[in-house]
Amino acid sequence: MKDISQQDIDTYVTWCQQHLPGFAICYKDESTLQKWIGALLWPINKRYMTAYTTVMFGKIYFPSRETVALWPKAQMYATLRHEFVHLMDAKRFPLWFEISYLLFFPAVLTMRAYWEYRGYVQNLLVEYERTNAISEETITWIVERFVRSEYGWMYPFRQHLTNILQRTKQRILKGELRGPYPYCEWGKETPT
Repeated sequence: MKDISQQDIDTYVTWCQQHLPGFAICYKDESTLQKWIGALLWPINKRYMTAYTTVMFGKIYFPSRETVALWPKAQMYATLRHEFVHLMDAKRFPLWFEISYLLFFPAVLTMRAYWEYRGYVQNLLVEYERTNAISEETITWIVERFVRSEYGWMYPFRQHLTNILQRTKQRILKGELRGPYPYCEWGKETPT
């Protein structure tokens, strides 16, 4: 198993800064805007401020400095990779990404699940890079994110999503997908 070091994280943050001028790491508990968003989302996601990372305006918002300090380095690294995909998608599809991501009701009629899928491919890739495997627990963990209220029930088709993630897993295991930013098509991802 490959351990992730602080140097790995710092190198990745520097790489993000090179690709995204204005890139910064921020914390929700230090942001008035994030506190307002957290209050608005409280009915469907009570953990928005404490357990979820968000991207906005070229920045990654982690819950708090204290929360992140408790995370294993591998979790921090995977989260950075996941959120970087969102930032790159926002850069590549500026208006479309923001509108289609934020307006998630009715959930299954928007592209939010597509954008999140692209981010979660990075979680799979990081696990594979570290362990040379992708566990079924990770697949289940991702599926649960999509089918529950925290993301606004963005894709409630559990079996279909499981099939897509299993195909993605096989593509990663065969070396057909690599990070940190593959341009993915829903269920037919291809790296660039």
